[in-house]
Amino acid sequence: MNRKKVLVLINPNSGKKNSKESVLDALNVFSANNYQMEIYLSQKPMDVTRYIEENGERFDVVAVFGGDGTLNEATNGLMKLKHKPVISYFPTGTMNDFGTNFGLTNDMKQCATVACAGNIESFDVGKMNSRYFNYVAGFGAFCNVSYETKQ
Repeated sequence: MNRKKVLVLINPNSGKKNSKESVLDALNVFSANNYQMEIYLSQKPMDVTRYIEENGERFDVVAVFGGDGTLNEATNGLMKLKHKPVISYFPTGTMNDFGTNFGLTNDMKQCATVACAGNIESFDVGKMNSRYFNYVAGFGAFCNVSYETKQ
């Protein structure tokens, strides 16, 4: 049986809602579904983008544990690949606007179950200058715009 390969990218500084135990629950679901995992914890800004650019094509799935910023970094890395693995988003950030607007759960075990089921949904990706965005693009002097703008 050919095992699917999943690259698990975790932003350890993202959000306050999910414990390490909930991340382990999700990893256990991948393991129970015979996925071969490689796990990487991001160390600094743009680390997720770089890691995907260098390693992403070896995987069937990229599982991103983080907030909207981490998902954006992953999107920027994936868009530069010729062979794009499926992205599976585990919203562990503080705001999780993307996850909220698309009805994603904060239950990491349930997210992993959905990821392993193989149901794929598409979403649009835009590009402004040299950066991709998957949800919203902003510019200007308003640093708190994502916190102050109503859903």
